[in-house]
Amino acid sequence: MEVAKVLSLTVLLLWGTPLSLIVSLFSLHQFKILYGLLTNFSQKRYKGDLWRAVKPHLKRIVSTIEATFGPAHEFKPTSTQVIMVAIIMVVLFSTERISWELQARKATSTSRH
Repeated sequence: MEVAKVLSLTVLLLWGTPLSLIVSLFSLHQFKILYGLLTNFSQKRYKGDLWRAVKPHLKRIVSTIEATFGPAHEFKPTSTQVIMVAIIMVVLFSTERISWELQARKATSTSRH
């Protein structure tokens, strides 16, 4: 193996897991903020045709999230949720990287012919 590949693999193994957990924790914190904003926004009273059209859908979304995670002010990400979000993010990023590699191989194989 090349030195660069071994070095990048070592860095990935040492720092990949903690960094993915930190990123997933920030992601869940952003979700908590968005969830709180949606809850507050769905309880406000505004006038206008657009608001009348959006409010029932917003209330339905908030009630679905509330049924899953509980009230917005009580939502605290558990370690299981953090780990699951980290796994989902790693799988998504890995599949994207695999897709790029396959496209690069396809491009180099078609340029050789």
